[in-house]
Amino acid sequence: MDEQTSWRGHGFTLFVFVGIAFLCATFFVLGMLVGRSQGQKYAAAVAEAVKPPAKAPDKVDFSYEALKKDPAPSATAEAATAEPLPEPEARVPETEAPAVVNIQVEALRQQRSADRLVGELKKLGFSAFVVPPEAGESGGLYRVQVGPFADAEAAEGPRERLQAHGYHPNIKK
Repeated sequence: MDEQTSWRGHGFTLFVFVGIAFLCATFFVLGMLVGRSQGQKYAAAVAEAVKPPAKAPDKVDFSYEALKKDPAPSATAEAATAEPLPEPEARVPETEAPAVVNIQVEALRQQRSADRLVGELKKLGFSAFVVPPEAGESGGLYRVQVGPFADAEAAEGPRERLQAHGYHPNIKK
């Protein structure tokens, strides 16, 4: 027996496919229009920032006769039209970045377990997060931490609260 393909049941699927294609095309065109206008704004800002000098310098005569009379005409022409240089800005002394302290609650081998623990800690009111293992770290551990805190003294109160809930936290700098 010959089986014939019927398009009767595929009408809805075809309608959905055409609808998705139209939606994608619409977003593509809108993205192109927005991107083009952003590019024009950026180009205008760059062109305004890199304006040529408002006044072209006077032409300097470099002929033999002119140089005989004034051995350095360009220096005198520039000195007459040169503006005084602005004062250099006072240097702001570089300060050391403040030390950030976190409390490590647990180090787990499975990300799912670490995510579950973060959820439990957030329910208790802590700002918990997972530090994933470094790329290339063998036996990678997902470290569940709470923080950040400005210093070890600020982390001491939350560490004690974690201990009261049965965890064994360590302060990490």
